[in-house]
This record gives sequence, structure tokens and C-alpha cells, in this order.
Amino acid sequence: MAVYAGYGGSVTFNAVDLEAQRWELTTSVDLIDATTLGNTNRVYTAGLKDWRATVECFQKTETDTIAYVSTTATLELYIDDTHKFSGKGICTNARITSDRNDKKKLVLEFEGNEQTATIAFS
Repeated sequence: MAVYAGYGGSVTFNAVDLEAQRWELTTSVDLIDATTLGNTNRVYTAGLKDWRATVECFQKTETDTIAYVSTTATLELYIDDTHKFSGKGICTNARITSDRNDKKKLVLEFEGNEQTATIAFS
């Protein structure tokens, strides 16, 4: 389930900008079991942060899906005219869908990694 969702934004691969139509963003954190001998309940502490995003764009070329998978992209996901989430993520999946008007859409999935795990809100 998405924590944040919105319309509008951009996904940039090597200076090629894809206009985002819709997007969903999920953030998470690992829990580390810090329970010690003598505790009667489990004790947890926050561990590593992570995020995932799914972005829907209009398909520009037939080769979009092949070219983008495993590539790092810059994402700017707009909540409204002045607030956005931005960060870099690796494209882990790409698929093509079409609506009832036969307009093709490219659906891209991203995940943060060790070097680019921060997604900033501004």
C-alpha cells in the first residue's frame, strides 16, 4: 500500500525526461530486535530505511522498457504545485499498459539503494 500518491512529476534517465502522469511512493524501515535476556517483551530499534516508487508515464518509444531497467534515474514526484519528493532510484521493473482509448503507458518501478536511498521532501 502506498504511503504517498500523486499526479505529475518527472523521471529523468541520462537527460531523457519522461513526464510522470501518476505515482505512488512507499517508505519503510527495517526493525532490529534489541531484546535482551530478562526482557518480558520484545524490544525493537529502527534499522535501515528504504523506499519504493511506481511511476506511470506515457510511452514514447517501443524500446523504453528494455532501456530503463537496471538504470538509475532522478525522480521528482509532485504532491502539489510547490511540494515534491525527489531522489535517485534504480529502475527494477518496466511494463507497458494501455487504457480503453488504446493510449500506451509505461509503468516503471524504482527502489532506492545504498548510495541513493534518501528521498527528500521539499
